[in-house]
Amino acid sequence: MGLGGAEIPRSRVRIPAAALKIKSYCYGLTHMVNYKKYKEALERMGLKQLDVYRYKDKDVVRAIRTQDSKVFLIELPKHREEMSMEEFASFIKTKIK
Repeated sequence: MGLGGAEIPRSRVRIPAAALKIKSYCYGLTHMVNYKKYKEALERMGLKQLDVYRYKDKDVVRAIRTQDSKVFLIELPKHREEMSMEEFASFIKTKIK
C-alpha cells in the first residue's frame, strides 16, 4: 500500500539500478563466499546440501546422500563459521553413519 491507502502501480516505483547492483554485490561477497567451503566439504563426503537453518546459537544442515538419496537433518553444535573445517567434517561423518 502506498500513501493514503492507495496502491502505487509498480511501473511508477523507481529504484536506481546502481543502488540495486551495489546491494546485491555486497551481499554476495559477504555471505556466499564464506559458506562455499562447507558446501564443498559436504560434496566431498558424497552429500548435497539442500538447506541450512540458522538459529541463534546453532546451524541445522539438511543434506541428501547422492548414493541412495537418503536425507539427513544434521544439527551442528554451533554455527558453521565457528567450526574449523576438520571439526565440521568429522562431526558430519559421525552423524551420517
